[in-house]
Amino acid sequence: MQGTDANLNDKAILSPVECARYMGVNRELILRWIHHGKLHASNISEGKRPRWKIRREDIEAFLAERSNRKPDTKTRRKKPAIEKRYG
Repeated sequence: MQGTDANLNDKAILSPVECARYMGVNRELILRWIHHGKLHASNISEGKRPRWKIRREDIEAFLAERSNRKPDTKTRRKKPAIEKRYG
């Protein structure tokens, strides 16, 4: 498996499976990012079923954009304290 990972570093264009292996996530997450427009990919299929290919530059741009994002500033709403009154 180690030889396969070394080949991924040399490839200019990757499949979603290779991209997932390179990024350390699962294939479904890569496909979700593609469908939501977060990760740019090209469909090289001429049929109904898409065959995505992702350029190395697009992967690096995606990773750079995600690493430069501000942390989510939303905070969870705190539940109001419940006072116990004993009579």
